[in-house]
Amino acid sequence: MQMKDTHLLPYILPNVFVISQALQPAQFASLVLPSLKPLFAIKEPPQNMLTLLDNLSMLQSKTEKLVFKDHVLPLVYNALESEHPIVQERALSAVPELCETVDYAEVQGVLFPRVCAVSSATRILSVKVATLVTFLAMVKTLDKTVLTQKLVPLLSRIRTKEPAVMMATLSVQEAMGQKVDREAVATLVLPQLWGMSMGPLLNVAQFQQFMSVIKTLGDRVEREHNQFLRDSQRIEDRSATAASGNGSIAAAPVAADFEALVGKTNAAGIAPSTTLSATNTGNSASWDDDVWGSLSQAPSTSAARPSLLPGQTVEAGKLFDDIYYLFIHGVSGSQFVHYHRTPK
Repeated sequence: MQMKDTHLLPYILPNVFVISQALQPAQFASLVLPSLKPLFAIKEPPQNMLTLLDNLSMLQSKTEKLVFKDHVLPLVYNALESEHPIVQERALSAVPELCETVDYAEVQGVLFPRVCAVSSATRILSVKVATLVTFLAMVKTLDKTVLTQKLVPLLSRIRTKEPAVMMATLSVQEAMGQKVDREAVATLVLPQLWGMSMGPLLNVAQFQQFMSVIKTLGDRVEREHNQFLRDSQRIEDRSATAASGNGSIAAAPVAADFEALVGKTNAAGIAPSTTLSATNTGNSASWDDDVWGSLSQAPSTSAARPSLLPGQTVEAGKLFDDIYYLFIHGVSGSQFVHYHRTPK
């Protein structure tokens, strides 16, 4: 193939691709691709790259994935750097399909940054709009982190007030607002939309589109943040309930031990028929009154003690005397057991 004269390439390449349609991928890779690869970097005349970009799908179908990435994708990257807007626009139009077929690492690490570079550098209105259309197609491919940290700041730097650019930016912001987290929508996307909606060149219909998107994204933030607050409150309530329950359970064994201790002592030495009442103390005061006082105010050991009840043995009577003595001095159950078990 005669390809040394670059001005003849626009006339030769169409015939090459027509012939290549009939070749198998292996034949194309061995016979045609080696001659085409040097042409991917030729930027003049622009018709050369336009012809190659028009046949990009055929090039992808005739090459393996790794070969396409290493040897054919540079054609797209060179076209994005072209000085001719028509070549840049044609390359940008090929990006959405590439996002679906090229691996994500290549899209995120190489293709997306190059599109961003074109968007930032161009002063051509049609190219600027084309980059925004490309971003809109890439939103569904890029992850939340890239959108939040890379694309949102890039869109915030757009200064043109042209309605075509602003409406294209609105479409990208709307798509991102449905994908990124609510915090990013509330703090990054919505403030930009409010500022852009005040553009002096917008008409009534375009302003209403901004308001519709702002309301939709605002409703999403309100709905999701309300749910987040409810879930947080529910978790706090459950934690408080669990903590309260644990406190009640921890106090229960103390009362149970005291009752078991007193019950065990009673079972050991007091007859079931033996009772203690307010009348046994010789005082008519109720149990709620302070009839014991402190040890320093307690009555002497010579205080009157109840006599044996009918049918009560001497041992039971002695135990009853001990109980009465300790009882009027405010002795606890554990002290009583110690006193009762200590050899006299």
